Amino acid sequence: MKINKSDMSSHTLYDLISSMTMSEKRYFKLFSSRHVIGDSNDYIHLFNAIDKQKVYSEDQLRKSSFVKNLSQEKNYLYRLVLKSLNAYHSGLNTKSKIFEYLKQVEILFHKGLYRQALKIVKKAKKLASENDLFNHELITHEIEAEILSKQLLYSDALDNFNRHDELLKVAVNFSAIQKLAFESYQMGLSIGEVRSQADLELMKDFVESDKIRDDKLVLSSRAEMYRLSILLAYNYLIKDQKKMLFYTTELTAHYLNNPSLIEYSTIGYVFSLSSHIRALIENNQHARAWEAVGVLENLQNELNINNSIHIQARVFIYSMNLRIQLYLLNKDYKKCLEWIERKKSEFTKYESFISKSFLYECYFLMAKFYFIMGDFKKALLFSNKIINDIDFKLRADILSEIRLLNLLIHFELNNDFTLKYLTTNTLNYLKSKKRLYKVEYELIRFMKHQQKSTFGILEDDLKQLKKKMDFWKTQDYESIPFSKFDFGLWAEAKLKKKLISEL
Repeated sequence: MKINKSDMSSHTLYDLISSMTMSEKRYFKLFSSRHVIGDSNDYIHLFNAIDKQKVYSEDQLRKSSFVKNLSQEKNYLYRLVLKSLNAYHSGLNTKSKIFEYLKQVEILFHKGLYRQALKIVKKAKKLASENDLFNHELITHEIEAEILSKQLLYSDALDNFNRHDELLKVAVNFSAIQKLAFESYQMGLSIGEVRSQADLELMKDFVESDKIRDDKLVLSSRAEMYRLSILLAYNYLIKDQKKMLFYTTELTAHYLNNPSLIEYSTIGYVFSLSSHIRALIENNQHARAWEAVGVLENLQNELNINNSIHIQARVFIYSMNLRIQLYLLNKDYKKCLEWIERKKSEFTKYESFISKSFLYECYFLMAKFYFIMGDFKKALLFSNKIINDIDFKLRADILSEIRLLNLLIHFELNNDFTLKYLTTNTLNYLKSKKRLYKVEYELIRFMKHQQKSTFGILEDDLKQLKKKMDFWKTQDYESIPFSKFDFGLWAEAKLKKKLISEL
C-alpha cells in the first residue's frame, strides 16, 4: 500500500489527544463548533472516538459512520486541536506573551501603523529582558530596528546595535555552556555511575572547562543554571555526597532566586529538587529528605502544572522512586507496600508519559522491594520489564544491576535451566558492555559453580561469596553497585535461611 507522505504517524493524533486535560478537551469542542463550518460535528465525533480508545486502533475508527477519509480527517483534526490549544493557552507564560506581541507587531507593521507597532515591540523587548530571554530579545531588536528605519529614524535604530552586540555575546556564551551540559548529561546516562578511572576521566573533561570552573565567565542566569547542573551531574556520578548536597542546594536556590527559570524550565526545577532529596538521602539526612519529598509532591498545586500531564508524570515518578528508596533504607516494608498499592491507579495513569530512564529506575526499585519481601514472582515481573526491552540502551548502571538481580530471582525460584542460560547470557552481556567488574564477576562465578543439590557445597560458596562482597564494599569503584543492591546481605540471608526483610 502506498503511504501518503503528508499523513502523520498513526499515533500522533492519539498521543496529542491523550495528553489533553479535561478543560482543554471541553475548550476544543467549543472551539471546533465556532471555527468549523458544516462538518464540525463529524470532527468532534472523531475526536471523541479517539479519546475513548484505551489502545489506538485505526481499523476501529474506519468502521465509524462519520469517517470518510481517515487520513485527511486526522490531519485536519490534528491542526484544529493545535489551534484550539494555542487559543486556550494564550498568555500561558512569558514566551507565549512575547510571541503574541510579535504577531500583533507583524499585523501593524504591514498596515503601516509603525508607531503602534513600535509601542508593542518595546513591550515585548522589556518582557524578554526581564526574564533573561536573550534570544527573544534579539528578535525584538531586529524588528524594532526595521520599524525605526521605515520611519527614517536611523539614529534611534543605530542606538539598538550596542545592546544587540551584547546580547549576541550572552547568547553565544549560553549556547557553549548548554552544549557542554547536554554532552555531560548524555555521558552520564551512558555511564550511569563511574566504575573505573576511565569513566572518571571522561566526566572530568566537562568540569575542567574554564566556563564551568569560573562562574565569572557565565553571562546569564540560564547559563549559570546549566553550569551548576554539570557540576551536580559530575559529583553525582563520582558519588561525592557532600558536594552533591552542596550543588543541589546551590541549584535549587538559583531557581528560587530567579523565578523566570522555573517558568522557563519547570521540569528542570522539579529535577533539581528531586536531586536535592537524593543528596539528602546520600548524606543520611532522612528526616529532611522526607520533608523535601512533601515539598516536591506539592509542586503540582504550587506551580499550577495541571495543564501538563508530562510534568505531572515527572513529579509523580520522582516522588515515587524517592519514597520507595526511603522506605527501603528505613526498612519500613509495610508502609512501602501500602504506598505502592495506594499509587497503582496513578501509576497506570502516568506510566506512558514517563521517560524510560526514570520509569525503569522505578521498575528496578519495585523488583528490589518484592525480592526483599520474598515475593520473587512479582520481582521477576518487574525485572523482565527492563530486560525484555531490547531498544533501551541508556542507564548502563540499571541494565547491569537488573541482570544480576534477575539471576538471584531465578535462583530463588529454583529455575535451574533458566539460570544456567542466563548466567552465560549475563556474563557475555557485561563483557560486551565492558561492565564486568569484580562484584559482577564474583556473583556470576557463584551462580555458575553452585550445586543446589548438595547444601554443604552451597553453604561454603555462600560464605565465600559474602566474604568477597564484604571486601568489595570497601573499595572505591567496586562499592558502587551496593548502593542499588546489597549482594552480601543476600548471601547472609541465605546462610541464615531467612528473607532479607527478616534480617
